[in-house]
Amino acid sequence: MKPLIYVADDDITMLTITSQLLRDKGYDVISFTSGDDLFDAFKKKSCDLVVLDVVMSGTCGLETCKQIRESSHVPIIMLTSRDSVDDYVAGVRNLSDAYLTKPPSIPKLLAHVETLLVRHNVVKAQEDILQFGDITLNSRDLTVVCSSGDLKLTEIEFNFLKYLMAHKRPIPRTELLSEVWGYGDEVETRSTDDAAKRLRKKLSEAKSTVSLATVWGLGFRLEEQGSEEA
Repeated sequence: MKPLIYVADDDITMLTITSQLLRDKGYDVISFTSGDDLFDAFKKKSCDLVVLDVVMSGTCGLETCKQIRESSHVPIIMLTSRDSVDDYVAGVRNLSDAYLTKPPSIPKLLAHVETLLVRHNVVKAQEDILQFGDITLNSRDLTVVCSSGDLKLTEIEFNFLKYLMAHKRPIPRTELLSEVWGYGDEVETRSTDDAAKRLRKKLSEAKSTVSLATVWGLGFRLEEQGSEEA
């Protein structure tokens, strides 16, 4: 599957040139004329790399970069017609991965794109495999293994466990309902408690060293036998 790149620039000529250049190199590209449109699309479907103009109508590229960084480590390249130290510092502070002046050198832009995509794929591969105690969760083949063998989990149980393993902190029920079940804050349900009960039973039956603890008044967290938290 080809990498998907989002590009935002309110300069239509520059947007067209940049997008076509990336398409010619074999990337899938979706173009946007504002940071707001790009961020709305990103919330619905993430991409593999983002190219953002700094100065745009509506939300500027720096603010869009900051918004994306609140939930994702996707590589971000900032493009700007302003070559100043202050702008560069602002880009770094908003955690962009590269900061290039417009019009960018084509070889330099493509080199940054290729390098950042390779780095991002390595990080994604590492994030695909999570470990806690004797449990190994693999998102690529949707398997969960503990010391006694495979754990047979439903899709919800798998995603529930994955979220707990990825964050390694007490997770409130409202956060789980939003991130795992996709429910809004207004929804009241015992879905988390019912799933926790099933998952706790399966961990116990598998004699895993990991258990699912209820944090009273908050939600759930994973604990390992023999750890300080257990």
